[in-house]
Amino acid sequence: MKEETIELMLPKNRRGAVIALRYYNQVKDCIIGTIQSAVGQEITLNELIFCVHLQLSNSIKSNLAWYLLQVKQDLEARKMIRTTLDRGRVQYIRINRRVRSTYSSTKYTNDNRNEDNFVAVF
Repeated sequence: MKEETIELMLPKNRRGAVIALRYYNQVKDCIIGTIQSAVGQEITLNELIFCVHLQLSNSIKSNLAWYLLQVKQDLEARKMIRTTLDRGRVQYIRINRRVRSTYSSTKYTNDNRNEDNFVAVF
């Protein structure tokens, strides 16, 4: 049986990579859940990479940082999240308002994560 895939979107309606749908859903839910649990519902890219790595490194064995950045770009192109830069070129990521209400009752859970390695809030 062939694994389901999804073609990612890039900014300006360009076509992105094709990845496994299960990886996409895992990374997307982790990104949204991590941002929602952050103080002020805003997180830096470095904090996001750190948290996603802690939560998904046991379930996605290949290049997790690549998956994270590809899915992040897809979520930006779909207007689910937005990224802003400060003067020091630090990226801040937050969820758009219309998406926030959709995900507000949904919490990210990952049965593969180790409770000892979980970082809750920044």
